[in-house]
Amino acid sequence: MKRYSFAVKLLTALSLFLFCDSLAFPQETPARDSGMPDSKNPHKYQQHRDNWDPDFNDHPHADQWVPLEDFLVRCGNKLNCHFTIERMDSTATLQSALEVAGVFSEEVATIDQLILKLQKELDSVVVLRYADRPSVIRIVESKLFSMKGYPLSQKITIKFSGKIDRMVSEIHKMVDNVGLITSDGRVLWSNDTVTKVDIAFEDKSILFVLTNSINLTANRRIIWESLTVQDKSKEFTLIHYVPTEKSDKVE
Repeated sequence: MKRYSFAVKLLTALSLFLFCDSLAFPQETPARDSGMPDSKNPHKYQQHRDNWDPDFNDHPHADQWVPLEDFLVRCGNKLNCHFTIERMDSTATLQSALEVAGVFSEEVATIDQLILKLQKELDSVVVLRYADRPSVIRIVESKLFSMKGYPLSQKITIKFSGKIDRMVSEIHKMVDNVGLITSDGRVLWSNDTVTKVDIAFEDKSILFVLTNSINLTANRRIIWESLTVQDKSKEFTLIHYVPTEKSDKVE
């Protein structure tokens, strides 16, 4: 009985010691890795690219892999150009080509060189200039570019004066699968609610209207972005005008 009592006391003391030790030196819980690259961690971008491109490490700038939008802003400031970006929603069976996009950061000297570089490094993506605004570069996923009935290809006639987010709401009244919010409440980040526009377009595509409604200014290198999602039984294109520090008023 004495031996049993001693063993119980020993186990109790050991358990108490381990409990106190865990309080004094808490173990750090490892962060859950979502599998998505972190724009602040270029090594995770490199790891992600290496997973699907076996030639990644052979590139002379493999250690300079950067998120796409960071690179676009830098090139926009250097070359005085602007961008629009059209993405698809990723699903269980379809990965968006632009969801985790990045490029090698070597310099380009002209807009044409930039377009060639983006076409080469972005898989399943079409890159081209707008004919009516050649300093603006359109970056669009190939499936959207060739999609029959793509929402942004629809033509409208619109006359509007007011804030740019309200303009998108007016477009939604004419084309119910383009707008700021889906039927289930899905939105794209925070929209520009400051910039004022004064427009009158007749029989123009929504793509044209979105791109030609505002001035091209240095504080807005990425003019707008879109995400096409499945909303009930049809595609719905969400619009996001990137907020800026100052408002851009169309002259």
